[in-house]
Amino acid sequence: MSTQRPMIVNEYGGKDATCNRGGGSVVGRHVRGIRCSTVSSAVMDMHRMVWGLSYAFTDRISLHTEVDFEHAARDMELEFAYLDFAITPAFNFRAGSLLMPVGPLNELHEPTLFYSVERPYVQAYIVPTTWQEGGAGVFGSLGGLKYRVYLVSGLDAAKFTPDQGLRGGRGKVNNAPSEDLAVVGRLEYVGLPGVDLGLSAYQGGANPAKNPAITGADVRILEADARLRAAGLDLRGVVATVAVDAADQISAVASARPSISPTMNALAPSTPTRNRGKRLWIISDEISISMLTKPSTHTPVGILPSVVVALVMVTIEK
Repeated sequence: MSTQRPMIVNEYGGKDATCNRGGGSVVGRHVRGIRCSTVSSAVMDMHRMVWGLSYAFTDRISLHTEVDFEHAARDMELEFAYLDFAITPAFNFRAGSLLMPVGPLNELHEPTLFYSVERPYVQAYIVPTTWQEGGAGVFGSLGGLKYRVYLVSGLDAAKFTPDQGLRGGRGKVNNAPSEDLAVVGRLEYVGLPGVDLGLSAYQGGANPAKNPAITGADVRILEADARLRAAGLDLRGVVATVAVDAADQISAVASARPSISPTMNALAPSTPTRNRGKRLWIISDEISISMLTKPSTHTPVGILPSVVVALVMVTIEK
């Protein structure tokens, strides 16, 4: 199946504002842009406006929230809303609507934290950024190591599609069925200046509504990433593997309904598919080179779901 996605040529805007007062802080951000496509006319879009609110009830209990208004407030999404309970630097508790700690971008996913105009396809369709689920867990840091481990509601495999991958299966804490749970975690090393290393893992059931047409659906994600910064050179790499059990049953459910068209359409290369029994694997890669002085030169290559992906980004500062 071929998918068309727009070639985005430019975006500008993207401004943050922060206000601190008493025990709370408010953060605002907006992104606007011009989008050009080989398959449609140019459009201007107020892509998103983001408002964040944090408040410290005590020295140990704090609230963190963020709401995203997209496309001139046509769509609204709760990015996250959780309570932190600080115990020690090495061990703390968190509960609420949580951003999944998978990959380097899902928890911190706004420009200018990536060089492409839109989020790279690896971080949109392999790791379905922005990805939030309801749950609770622990987090902390010890020396140069940081970790997060959560128990969360699982993905819904009945909503996986060939063109959107895992994205449709996100619960978003919106009356999300939660009969199946998942464990997700991330370990980061930031002990050396200019060196960031990360490992992420996700394991959980993917039939939270107990659809009788799907049995034994599980999703496993393993991800590793690194970022090296030295002498004006910024080198980033991501490798991720996604395994989906009961892929034959999920495909049968997906084929029984119309395909969901992606929000963004652009020409994307096809990827080889290998079926192994009841598992689906797809292999793809993404390579891009970007200059900080001209981030619009980075146009990432498209990908499809349930894949092994390698992402390499090289940036040279003048």
